[in-house]
Amino acid sequence: MDIECIKYLCLDLDGTLLDSKKNIPEEAKRVIIDLKNKGVIIILASGRHFNEMDRYIKELELGFNHFAISCDGIYTYRCDGTKLFTGNSLTKSDIEVISKQIPSKDILFFTSSSDFRICHSFVRSLIYRLKFLKARRSIFNVFYRNNRIPSNIEVEKIRIDNISNSIPATIRSNYTVHLVQTDGYRMEILNKGVNKFSAVEKLCKHKYINSLHQLLYFGNDDNDRECFENLKYTIAMQDAPEDLKRLAYKTTEDSDHNGVYKAIIKMYKDNKILFYGS
Repeated sequence: MDIECIKYLCLDLDGTLLDSKKNIPEEAKRVIIDLKNKGVIIILASGRHFNEMDRYIKELELGFNHFAISCDGIYTYRCDGTKLFTGNSLTKSDIEVISKQIPSKDILFFTSSSDFRICHSFVRSLIYRLKFLKARRSIFNVFYRNNRIPSNIEVEKIRIDNISNSIPATIRSNYTVHLVQTDGYRMEILNKGVNKFSAVEKLCKHKYINSLHQLLYFGNDDNDRECFENLKYTIAMQDAPEDLKRLAYKTTEDSDHNGVYKAIIKMYKDNKILFYGS
């Protein structure tokens, strides 16, 4: 048997567990709750803020013994709302450095703290407003938005890819850069070493997780990459980037075709996986 026992199930939300209407499919919900009731620890890992994850935590009936990683690894909580860890946020100085390397024309900047988001049309207004707001930010997002051109994912992708390719090596060496395609296309910049895997690893270091080899991870996007690079058992959704799928242990159907549920059931039937308590 390839896997002796999976005790921890870690799931990205948007584009993985959630369908395009932002719902958890009923079959997936039932199988996750069943695993939870048998003793499997559930970890939700998302770019969302914790308060945006609350609905799904309640639907899956997750409590004190289960975990939520928010803002792509900045914050880690118990699912009852107890904050466990805070990663290194971006400072005002970080945002100033990053902003100066990105052209402002047709670009929307999007910064996040632990509990709110702020949008800015231009670098100047971004820096100005930061003087009057909390200095630390979790994530710096860059979107392409041109009011003269209808929203088009291919246009957005070309524009953001061009910006990404023009970023100096010093930015890439000092920060974590992801190109995220779920819900549009954007470039996401976090402090170096901050990502979902670093949060999972911290849970392991502090004994909330016994072994990373007992963890199964589902994801679909570039901000899941570090998990796919470092975890043994990963499942990529069918619409994930091709290079991410090559890193995966297995692939499954996309979120609109109940990929999480189908992958779990298939591994059961193929005797490829044994979940704790089963």
